[in-house]
Amino acid sequence: MTNRKAFKLLGLTLLLLTLVSAPISVAAPPASEPGGAPFVEGEVLLQVRAGISAAEIARTVGGAVLHSIGHEGIYLLRVHEGDVPAAVQALQGRQGVVFAEPNWLRELHGPNDPGYGLKWDLHNTGTLCDGTDCAVADADMDWEEAFAYLGSDFNGSAVVAVIDTGIDASHPDLDGKIVAGWDFLDGDSTPNDTYGHGTHVAGIALAETNNSTGTAGVGFSPNIKVMPLRVCDEYGCPSDAVANAIYYAADHGANVINMSLGGRTASTAEQIAIDYAWGKGLVIAASSGNDRAPKVSYPAAFPNCIAVGSTNWHDTLASYSNRGSALDVVAPGGEMSALHDPEGIYSTTPTYDVYLTTQYGYSKNYDQLQGTSMAAPQVSGLAGLLFAMGVTSNVEVRQIIEGTVDDLGVAGWDSSYGWGRVNVYNAVVAAGGGGGENQPPVAAFTYSCTDLECTFNGSSSNDPDGSITAYAWNFGDGATASGATASHTYAAGDTYSVTLTVTDNEGATDAEVKSVTVSSGGGGGAMHVSAIDMWHTTAGINKVIYTKVTILDDGGAPVSGATVSLSMTLPGGSTATGSAATGTDGAVTFSVKSKLTGTYTSTVTNVTHATLTYDSSANDVTSQTYIVP
Repeated sequence: MTNRKAFKLLGLTLLLLTLVSAPISVAAPPASEPGGAPFVEGEVLLQVRAGISAAEIARTVGGAVLHSIGHEGIYLLRVHEGDVPAAVQALQGRQGVVFAEPNWLRELHGPNDPGYGLKWDLHNTGTLCDGTDCAVADADMDWEEAFAYLGSDFNGSAVVAVIDTGIDASHPDLDGKIVAGWDFLDGDSTPNDTYGHGTHVAGIALAETNNSTGTAGVGFSPNIKVMPLRVCDEYGCPSDAVANAIYYAADHGANVINMSLGGRTASTAEQIAIDYAWGKGLVIAASSGNDRAPKVSYPAAFPNCIAVGSTNWHDTLASYSNRGSALDVVAPGGEMSALHDPEGIYSTTPTYDVYLTTQYGYSKNYDQLQGTSMAAPQVSGLAGLLFAMGVTSNVEVRQIIEGTVDDLGVAGWDSSYGWGRVNVYNAVVAAGGGGGENQPPVAAFTYSCTDLECTFNGSSSNDPDGSITAYAWNFGDGATASGATASHTYAAGDTYSVTLTVTDNEGATDAEVKSVTVSSGGGGGAMHVSAIDMWHTTAGINKVIYTKVTILDDGGAPVSGATVSLSMTLPGGSTATGSAATGTDGAVTFSVKSKLTGTYTSTVTNVTHATLTYDSSANDVTSQTYIVP
């Protein structure tokens, strides 16, 4: 690999090993909760009409004025502890009183991830310090405001392809958000991260959020998935692998591509691939480079990429961040002076030893890194969030991102900050139409049955501009249930009409109905071929032709452990056969190496499973052809 053309990963590696950090403590105010809603014990909020003495009104309930609030006759009163409900009731009946209420305790509408306090890039209160320097309040992307605006149960769908060093798919803050990807260095379907960079980038964009674990991602919906595409290792990122990965993402359902990599020289292959992806509706975010240079690196400098520079926790340009005429926006990327410096961007790292941990001393599981590599996924995560909200045009997504920034530096566009530092809240409000007509939710569910017992999963339901607040199940035999998932045991074998009705945060509803057949005979149900996808890569004079087969059960759920038998007819009439088992995504990929160009035809000849029966008559496709030019 030492002879290949390589691009640098744009995360700035630190060799200084001094650790400087300060402990952070969080104190919660005391609260009482009669009736379920918490309030400050012994305090009441009061508004009186003009000319009315708040002090005199307070004395009627044995209280006193603590201070005024604003200019509209609102006051905070002190009353005897234990007397708040009675004092409120008494005050509400007094002449001259506009309102009286407890001094409610509001809970923070932020995620419960324990490392969230280190995410100054998402929510910066100015309290985080590294021993010599402290963050500036609000030098962030207003992510927490966006999180509250959409709601913690927002579950819109999108896919972000991370073209990088691979991803640790077993990481507890990422494992629920992985879709099938590819390793373009090793030529297989297991793009494991051996370096550490890709896992960190993926966590910034899309870490599982509000799961009481680790950190939070910009694209926080559980249905915004990450597609790991490995093109880099410690030696660099060859352009052919990068271009192949771009095509793969565009052809396999990605909405967004993140490339935290680059070099000084333009690659025509990459530009063509990027233009292809843009033409298919994808948004591409790429890092501007860490060379302190007045020129944006490639591929970020290509017109159909959003070129992203880096800011620090003072909301100023990071010293290493490239500038130039191709720069579009900036986002927090950090500026560290030591390993584990909180001024870096806190995110996921592999749970096992990799190049960054063994060679440079970074931590497993979570750590800070810095660079425009860390800035780009802030933008790709936001792009995924906008697609998940229902924005369908990549042109519109880009316009929203670039048009809702916080302007920094010279007014308007400039070569240091582009249009400005991205603002997630402004962007999601713009995507939501500023309170326009509500779009209804979309109900969707899968199911699986063993004998008379069935499980149902409606978590694939989504709302394009809000969140789903209720799930209602009708199992077709008079029984009902609520919640995103449910289980039910039928009394007798038959075919039942099962209905899932979902309600969004504005009261709109949608329903999906499926016929579910159960029996008491011990059968495990049926399965079928849902999809056959083919593509190829070039390895020297050889072509590697891939066939991916996806198996679903009769409830639409992926079938794991199904043995698929495949026959491929090559140009000239020769055949290649093989069998392999599906993974948890219900898919298995076969590959054949050949020097021949022409038509390749892959046919599924059989599928077997321990408990399910193969129903070939239900196949969506049984055979697929592909032409290698």
